[in-house]
Amino acid sequence: IDANGMVNEWNNKSAAITSFEREEVLGKNLVQDFITEEYRDRVREVLVNALHGRETANFEFPLYTKDKRRVEVLLNATTRRDVSGNVVGVLGVGQDITERKQMEEEKTRVAQELQSFIDTANAPIFGIDANGLVNEWNNKSVEITGFSKHEVIGKDLVEVYITEEFRASVREVLDNALQGVEKSNFEFPLFTKDKRRVEVLLNATTRRDVTGAIVGVIGVGQDITEMRRLMEQEALLFQAQAANDAKSQFLATMSHEMRTPLNVIMGMNQLVMDTPLTDEQQKFTQQIKTSSESLLVLINDILDLTKIEAGKLELVSVEFDLRVTLEDAVDSVAGRAMAKGLEFCCFLHPAAQTRIIGDPDRLRQILLNLFSNAIKFTARGQVYVVVEQEESTATHQTFRFKVYDSGIGISAEGQKKLFNRFSQVDSSTTRTYGGTGLGLAISKQFAELMDGSMGVQSEVGKGSLFWFTAVFKRAHPLNSLGGGSASGFAPPYPPMPREVSALIVAQNDTLRNTLLRYFEVLGLHPLCLASFEEAEALVNRTIASKGDSARPGGKAPQQQSFQLVLICTDVIGGAGLQIDPSRFVNTMLDSTAASDGHSGDPAVNRLHENMCVLARMTEAWRDVGAQGIVLCPITQLRHCASYKEACGFSLLTRPARLSSLHQALLEVVEDAPCLTTAAPAAPPPPPNRASLMASARAAMSLGS
Repeated sequence: IDANGMVNEWNNKSAAITSFEREEVLGKNLVQDFITEEYRDRVREVLVNALHGRETANFEFPLYTKDKRRVEVLLNATTRRDVSGNVVGVLGVGQDITERKQMEEEKTRVAQELQSFIDTANAPIFGIDANGLVNEWNNKSVEITGFSKHEVIGKDLVEVYITEEFRASVREVLDNALQGVEKSNFEFPLFTKDKRRVEVLLNATTRRDVTGAIVGVIGVGQDITEMRRLMEQEALLFQAQAANDAKSQFLATMSHEMRTPLNVIMGMNQLVMDTPLTDEQQKFTQQIKTSSESLLVLINDILDLTKIEAGKLELVSVEFDLRVTLEDAVDSVAGRAMAKGLEFCCFLHPAAQTRIIGDPDRLRQILLNLFSNAIKFTARGQVYVVVEQEESTATHQTFRFKVYDSGIGISAEGQKKLFNRFSQVDSSTTRTYGGTGLGLAISKQFAELMDGSMGVQSEVGKGSLFWFTAVFKRAHPLNSLGGGSASGFAPPYPPMPREVSALIVAQNDTLRNTLLRYFEVLGLHPLCLASFEEAEALVNRTIASKGDSARPGGKAPQQQSFQLVLICTDVIGGAGLQIDPSRFVNTMLDSTAASDGHSGDPAVNRLHENMCVLARMTEAWRDVGAQGIVLCPITQLRHCASYKEACGFSLLTRPARLSSLHQALLEVVEDAPCLTTAAPAAPPPPPNRASLMASARAAMSLGS
């Protein structure tokens, strides 16, 4: 430029960089026309200084090209003089440093990113200089140790932050790294600000400058405190498993060894029981039998437990009928329940498809355990079992089993212990009721092996509900009974072929409601009465009504008639019925006869009154072919059987199998006349006094 700042020289490189040709810039003011406003003052100052002889070297400024691109220029401004030494202008020699500036900015960005990575890395990273003083301390190091970056920078890492017992080994690693010998996976403890011990796994890497000279060490670590704890726990777990395996093997071996002599003891004891014994000897042998059976149950539970723990218990997969398995289990314990005076009821919908594939033995084992517990902890009332189909797919069926009892109940705290091995709710119940605490734990694991679960709902003094679910495969229709329906199965117990009016007499609410559900599902029209007093009153009204209608000109209200009368005799606990011969003297069918010749045993009197009421019912409705069914506790079977011939009714024990109940109802329905027909079939002859006396003598012989 000349002394006035006008361009008077513009070489080819200037034209190439800026895209302005020589002709476009000559005579123009360099600063005013080609420098951006923000840099004009600084560039003008450099040029003015050069015009005054104060030259400037390496001055950086941006120059904008014709197409508005920014070009970074490094300028040397040199004073230009004439031959006499007078300043006539400025000669600017520049260099395009755009790429170099971009590289410097990129290096700065990368350095910042690297620092950010170090600071935010999920691993402790620290650095020391050649003297062992800390010069890098990232955020993770702060988090782990509790020491801030400000607190550690410039401090000796080994002397200040490493415990004395590990200082020598850590210093050796760092000194080796300062000599170029790097170290990987070095473990050492680092103590935090609050004196906690942190286990660190360290890689010590040599740090070098651009010339390759060693300037320090960078340490990249990993907090392995939790991993070290887990490793120690795993080692302890392996030891515990080994001990548990040894225990299981010992228990399995001992159980097998104990079962052989125990079976001999039980067999020999049974042989002794089959011989003539005195009352005292019978008592002793019965105690041996009871105790040995309890011990055998315990041994079998221990065997099951060892198999489960060893993972060797496998469920079998066979086709079976769920209803049969359920009723078998109920029959196994019903006598024990009714001997205590408990009612035992069971309901599984008659139309449910119960042909399934699974393990019936393990299912029966679960049921028996729950049934036995319900009976054991229930002093009065009932045990009620309900089985429901919870879910059904094309290949599987899920059933939910519920066992209700009216027993002592379980507290919320006690429920937490129920399914633990060798655990009882409290020691007092253990002494009172016995038990090992294994049954529920094993049953729960069996349920889980069947892809189900087990639980309990209970309240102290209000009974309990134990439930479990189990998943079974569907049985193939071609391999099972029935066929022809849309699902491939016919209903196992279809409704009755025609409608029949029925009367149910049962004192227990649960039993009465269960029978009501069965009757309704099977297509009958039942009326339920809660006592024999209500039944007797109904019979008396019916007889009175018929008597009024028989008088000349007499008219009486129409009374309902029943073609089926089902009575449930009362459950009698204790030793059973003791028949008194004088009980049956002068027994009559009328309502007053039941009071003649009573024995001193209220239970015997009650049973006989039940039978008399049933006889009077069938007599009252004999015009519609009424037939009677007695559903007696299994403990009363031999006593109720003596009445069967005299009264002409069917006799079933309860809990009744659905197949037996269905067959008995079917026979009644087939024999019963149609009420809409003009000529009903002749009813069976009523029981007479002579036949009742004969049945009484038969009952006396049973009682004696």
